[in-house]
Amino acid sequence: MPLLENKFAPTTFCIGFLEADIGSVSDTDLTWRKSIGRYHQKVCEGDIEALLTELEPLSGPLTRYLWVSTSARWTAYFDNFINGSDPFGPISYLSKEIGCRGLVVSCSPEVEGHSYGQTRFDLYGQQPVDFLNCSRSIASTNDGGRWSWEVSGDILDFEEPDNYGRRDIKNRLTMDMISRYCSAVGVELFNDEFYGTGGILVDNQMIEKSDCRTMSYSEARIPYVN
Repeated sequence: MPLLENKFAPTTFCIGFLEADIGSVSDTDLTWRKSIGRYHQKVCEGDIEALLTELEPLSGPLTRYLWVSTSARWTAYFDNFINGSDPFGPISYLSKEIGCRGLVVSCSPEVEGHSYGQTRFDLYGQQPVDFLNCSRSIASTNDGGRWSWEVSGDILDFEEPDNYGRRDIKNRLTMDMISRYCSAVGVELFNDEFYGTGGILVDNQMIEKSDCRTMSYSEARIPYVN
């Protein structure tokens, strides 16, 4: 089920989406970014594998991020942070600026020494919202060895709340449930063909690349692929 069979792990463990076309997203994003620093946009074309390759090498801190068109009205977000994409800031902020719904989903495996593990579904921009523009947040997280359960906002009509009462917190929100929740709002999360061939790569020109820790996908995914 994982997107592209984890070939681009850990980048694809957490993905952001905005319910707007890629042109509107990239224009609003560039206006925001120019107000806080120096960023450069590059138009890219290719299938999802070719587009994700544009993020390589992965780095810490993150130096590049990527907007990808989809077969629906949603635009996807990925970045090259060495520990996996971190879409929360851009999605929460830009969903408010554009006036659209945003979505952040996480399906991170539990791998000792590398990843604590998390399944998460956050919907933004659908009224009512909190101060972060979040409408609904559901998360099962390994918080340093102990699993925690967090839920906020009004329950959505497509949710499966009967599963939330399970004793084992780890399985209260499964990957299958995440997939169904995403489908309910028009996002085919794990379907390679859902992602389009148009991309906008954004480079943070304020960070000296030679000072960053870097890693290839082949190196980064070793702990996550059997």
